[in-house]
Formats: sequence, C-alpha cells, structure tokens
Amino acid sequence: MDSHSLVCQRCRQPLRLDDSLSTVGQGTYDMLSSTVPAHPQPPLLDTAASKIQLPSYYANSASSPGAPLSRRLVEPPSRRPNANPAESFIHVPSTPSSTTTHTPISHKLQLFSLLSGRTEIDHPLCVDCASVLLEALSRQFEDAKRERDAYIAFEQSAKALEKDEGSEEDALKRIEMLKEEHRGVDELKRLELERDELDAELAELEQQEAALALEEAQFLRLHSSQILAAQQQASELASVRTAHAHAAADLSKLERANVWADAFAIGHEGGVGTICGLRLGRGEGVEWAEVNAAWGQTALLLYSVAKKVGLEFQGARLVPLGSFSRVEKAPTQGGSGRWEPLELYHPGSALSVLHTRRFDQAMILFLDLLRQAMDFASARDPSIRWPHRFVLDLSSNASP
Repeated sequence: MDSHSLVCQRCRQPLRLDDSLSTVGQGTYDMLSSTVPAHPQPPLLDTAASKIQLPSYYANSASSPGAPLSRRLVEPPSRRPNANPAESFIHVPSTPSSTTTHTPISHKLQLFSLLSGRTEIDHPLCVDCASVLLEALSRQFEDAKRERDAYIAFEQSAKALEKDEGSEEDALKRIEMLKEEHRGVDELKRLELERDELDAELAELEQQEAALALEEAQFLRLHSSQILAAQQQASELASVRTAHAHAAADLSKLERANVWADAFAIGHEGGVGTICGLRLGRGEGVEWAEVNAAWGQTALLLYSVAKKVGLEFQGARLVPLGSFSRVEKAPTQGGSGRWEPLELYHPGSALSVLHTRRFDQAMILFLDLLRQAMDFASARDPSIRWPHRFVLDLSSNASP
C-alpha cells in the first residue's frame, strides 16, 4: 500500500506522508508504543470544541469526498462494534515475533493504529486539520490551567480559613466582602454591556464617517472639475476678448484708412497739382506724357467714384484708358445718334491744332462731369463743404 491510498480522518483528503516516516523501524515503534498510554485518556475537548470548523474546502470534501482510494485506513475502536479499545483497524500483535519481517509501510500502519487505539483522535491527519486541532487543544489547555489555578487559589483560601479561627465579626466582614465582590462583578458585567453598546455605536459612527468621507471626496472631485471648467471658460473668454480687441483695433485702423487716398494720392508740387506723383499741368521740365498719364489717373478716379456711389453722368461718359483716356459726348437731337469721342490727352505735337481743340473740349466735359459728382454728393450729404468752388460756363468754354 503506497502513501497515496491514505486519507485524512477528518477532511477525507488524500495524504502524502512526510519523508521522515520512512525511517520508522521496529525500535522506533517500540519506543513510541511505550510512551503512549495503554488506555485512552479522557476527552479534552467538549462537544462544541470537537466540532472544529474546518475551511470550506475541507468541509465540502468531508461532506462529499468523492471516491478516494481508501475510505478509511485506520478506524478508531469506538466505531467498530465488539472491538477491544486497545485494538486498531489493522491487527498489530502485542508482542511481535523477532522472526517477523516488518516493512516501512507496516510500521507506519502500526503507528497510526496505535495512536488511534490509545487516544481519542483518529489518525492519520493532514497538516491543516492537525493545526486546527492543535489550536483547539491549546485553548483547552489554557482554560484547564486557569481552572487549575483557580482551584489552587480556592484551596489555599479554604486552608487559610480553616487555620484562621476568627470571631463571628470577622466572618461577617468576610461575608460582606464577598457580597461586595459580587456587587463588583455585577457592576463589571454592566460596564461590559455598556462597553459593547458603545462599541456598536462607535462602529455605526465609523460607518457614517466613511460615508461622509466618500461624499466629501465626490464633492471635492465635482468642485475641482467645476473649477477647471470655470478656469477653461475664463481662459477662452480672455482669448476671445483679446481677439475682439485686436479685431476692433484692426477695424478702427481700417476705418481710418482711405483706400481712395492710398490708391490715388493727390497733392501738389511747385504750384502744380499731382495725382499718384504725376504732375497735372505744363511747366518747366513737364512732358506731355506725364500730363497725359495724370489725366488718365484723374479719369479713372472719377469713373471709380461714380461707379461706387451709383452715379450716372448726364451728357457725357468717361472711358479711362490710362494715358489714352477719352470723354465721349452724348449725341444731340437731330444728330447722327453716335457718341462723339474726345481725347483726354495731347499728342505732344504743337502742329496738331485740331487735336488740341478736341483735348480742350474733353477737359471741359471732364469738369462738367466733376461738377455733377459734386452736386450728387451735396444732395446726399448737405454737411459737405468743398474746399474749392468753381463755376463752369459751357457756352463760353471758360472756367473762372
């Protein structure tokens, strides 16, 4: 029979024997059998202690052990009817013959049978069951020691009372002391009960404290998230306000800017008006090409302003073509019905008298178109005050 067929006699779990048991011989067995009492000792454990609560794993195994290899290797005498308490499940001769051959397994079985037959504990046991049983026996041993000390103290007190032949008054005093002691015991019990009540109240307060701590932690997390959200919103608001301030500054700058003044810079130089740096008038060192280019910029400026404000000129129209711009005069009644083009530039030759006359007529028509633009602006905004005033007489071709 190998070690795997052994089972614990409490939890019914298979056992694996320690290697130290392989050295058990006949001499060791004889020494152990001489130290174990010949008859079972009185049970040290009461009914409640004998029902030791094993771990759930062993309890389940004990209730449904399955099909172990050996249901019970060693059976105590109390469970076998008509059996001698000194005997075990496996019969061991009381006086082994010197000629009998004992194997290590037989010595182990004899040892388990000996321990089961001479004690109140079934063997073999696993380590966990042995530990639990050892704990219970230790507690029972301590209780027995305290009980023994109490008995010894009582015996000494009784002997002292026997030796002391005091008066009746001393006996009454001792009785009163005993009554006082009983009252003290009652008071101690009351205090212990009060202590238990306070412990229960303390446990309840601790639970409430834990709940409040959890609620406080949740509140702090929510508060922190709200603070972070508020800080983020404040940051976004500051960013939006900064962007708005920059946009407002850019808008103010753009509102103050005059695109027309930037595109058509008007000024004067040496008593001669200029537009975009081009002199609009003959003088020393001024060529007709520069004058023609200046007239082209002037025609483009008036044409652009009229188109912007939706002004339609009467009697003529502008055709800005740079240095070769022209003014087209509207057809008259009874005429050919075609627009008459008048060049707003000079060819640069003094011999072209006819072209010079047409150039003069084009400048006069340009001034008339400028007057129409001024009248249109004054009609829309009467608060406009013009820096210069001119009167155009188309009949005499003069402009004082």
